[in-house]
Amino acid sequence: MSLADRLREPTKRPRSQCTFGLLLGRLEGADRKALDTALADERYTSRNIAEALQAEGYDMRAATVRRHRRGECSCEHQNKEHYQSRMKASPSHG
Repeated sequence: MSLADRLREPTKRPRSQCTFGLLLGRLEGADRKALDTALADERYTSRNIAEALQAEGYDMRAATVRRHRRGECSCEHQNKEHYQSRMKASPSHG
């Protein structure tokens, strides 16, 4: 099969969760609670969260965190309303 044949029709494998969603599913206890809290708190930027995860050895980019927070990732149906409601509930800082 040639490259032209392979690229004739785009294929997209459905994914039920983004990279960040998969990580959330693996975290437990205090780490999961801290990450959920940071996600819902607008004082924490996506870059802050990604850098904290990177410091702990996770391969995570700010753009991935940002897409997840905005509900623009492959698991958006699972997280968009959850995080938007938590963002509205958290006190606004500055």
